Amino acid sequence: MRWLPPCLFHQLTGWSCPGCGATRAVHQLLHGEWRLALHCNA
Repeated sequence: MRWLPPCLFHQLTGWSCPGCGATRAVHQLLHGEWRLALHCNA
């Protein structure tokens, strides 16, 4: 999702923050990928 600004937490630590996972989960849900969405913050 290149249209979103980069996550400062991820840039500094290399780890995904809860917001990163939530964004990926919503993206997966919008594309009908329910199983992948459940694993975005797991």
